Amino acid sequence: MIRLANINDYNKVSKVHYEVHKIHADNRPDIFNDIDNTLDKEYYNSLIKSDAENIFVYEKDAEIIAFAIIKESKSKDLGLMKSRNFLYINDFVVSSVYRGKGVSKELYNYIKEYAKNKKMDAIELGVWSFNERAIKFYENMGMQEKMKRMEDIL
Repeated sequence: MIRLANINDYNKVSKVHYEVHKIHADNRPDIFNDIDNTLDKEYYNSLIKSDAENIFVYEKDAEIIAFAIIKESKSKDLGLMKSRNFLYINDFVVSSVYRGKGVSKELYNYIKEYAKNKKMDAIELGVWSFNERAIKFYENMGMQEKMKRMEDIL
């Protein structure tokens, strides 16, 4: 079952968040700290209370096995670029036990329907280049590369 998160879900969401954070910390230790508490409780609570941001959780057998933090965004028409309404996925997290079992697809499709119902123009997200599995998943869901963010590590 996919539903909106609530205050009481914090510990379960935080547990799943740590799993994915660990992947990032292992692959980019120059950017990510390897810490236990990866989801700040005040930040989580602010998302629960927000009108423009939501957390959707995928619950199975009273456990949260996946979640997505989304934000409704609007860009202004600045002459050069058109105004747009889009949904930005800040986090898309699936427990390692449930990866490759259709959970990601189900959660993404839920978010896509939500965006359509909100009359959004697009769904956007950022994905780390080392995360080839996630990139392949997003491409399979119909997403396409829009731009690249590059770095020169000194």
